[in-house]
Amino acid sequence: FGEMARLGGAWEGRQVLGADWLRRSLRPVTRSPFSGLGYGYGWFISSVQGYPMFYAWGYGGQFIFVVPDLELTVVTTSDPDAPRERDHLASVRRLFHERIVPAAIAGSAARPAWRYRLTLIQPRLSASTRMPPSRSREAA
Repeated sequence: FGEMARLGGAWEGRQVLGADWLRRSLRPVTRSPFSGLGYGYGWFISSVQGYPMFYAWGYGGQFIFVVPDLELTVVTTSDPDAPRERDHLASVRRLFHERIVPAAIAGSAARPAWRYRLTLIQPRLSASTRMPPSRSREAA
């Protein structure tokens, strides 16, 4: 669902969610009384390290984080019945902000040199699952 939202409502070449509705869903219509973040139709609207982002927050630490400018969609799941530390939710968000996003930023600097070629080779894979050129079928 997050990857489809990042792609403007399209999935596998088909528009499955209206792009206009999706754009409207990403505009804040209210503010969260807990975080102060803008909230659209099911999405929190924020930024991370200067990049616009939106995310869905589900029960027990389940998140969908989307950073379109980094071509990044990250999903976390959690067992809602498992005992957890008091700061479980903060730990999940910290992992995303402090580890995953910096890795995506570092990787995005190398991506333009080989992205177009891999798009032709692996059209169904999202940007987060494409192999670097040294491991692609073309390089083999």
